[in-house]
Amino acid sequence: MIQKMLTLNERQFSEFKLALADYIFEKAETIQPVVKSYLEERDQSVNIEHLKSISLPATPESIKFEPARAYYDEVNNLYVTVDYYFEDQPAPQLAVCNSCSEIIKYHFAQNPNLSTNINKCKMPTIVPIVLNYHQIQRLEDYQVTNSDAHGIVSVPFYAFNINQYSVRWTVQKSPNILLAYLTRTTTYENFLDELRRVLPLASEEVCLKLIEILLNINYPGVVSDIEAELRKLETVAKEEIPEHVRQVLNSTKNIEETAHEANVTKFEASLIKLIN
Repeated sequence: MIQKMLTLNERQFSEFKLALADYIFEKAETIQPVVKSYLEERDQSVNIEHLKSISLPATPESIKFEPARAYYDEVNNLYVTVDYYFEDQPAPQLAVCNSCSEIIKYHFAQNPNLSTNINKCKMPTIVPIVLNYHQIQRLEDYQVTNSDAHGIVSVPFYAFNINQYSVRWTVQKSPNILLAYLTRTTTYENFLDELRRVLPLASEEVCLKLIEILLNINYPGVVSDIEAELRKLETVAKEEIPEHVRQVLNSTKNIEETAHEANVTKFEASLIKLIN
């Protein structure tokens, strides 16, 4: 019996992606390691266990300048902004500056007493993060040097590249980068196509976690499609791998050496090693 694939129209798929993104980024634990690294690089060692997701007002005038995600740690007077960078957008430095400006306005609006004694007013620490979805151009951390600071406002940020490479590097351990990557897809069919490329590389633990997350956001139909893809991948891979190739792939050599000796791609070598 052929299982019918779930159909999501444009509105339903947008709602699904929003629910997925909310689940990934709602918990501050997702970004805590990045924030800790950013602060340590600047010789600031603080406990950031009190970091919580916040929502800015998002007025018609401010929404295009606000960060995609924001977090606040009241104990340390620390904000974290998350901006997305896609192809054909202005340089991410502009988005980071806009986000920091909106955070400062928000901070003063929430704390009107800060203006009563301007000499004791303490500005918050802001940790800007940019998630780069550009599939070709790799974004590096932006550091401000003395030569950058003449006559302009420059804000350093921490970059994280979310592309096929970072997904493959992390999908053995965690589904978070994979899910963040999938939120950039444009249709449900595109979502499944991208998933088919990556699922073979995922560990069983990550696949189970992926299914658990989708059930938590109440999308059992998507879970059924993913489970069908997992069964299909396992069946096809085990039927088509010649025994002599399987023996090579079951060796203790690294993926690159194994792929060369078995005359398969590194992607295929990874797939077979995971399934067997």
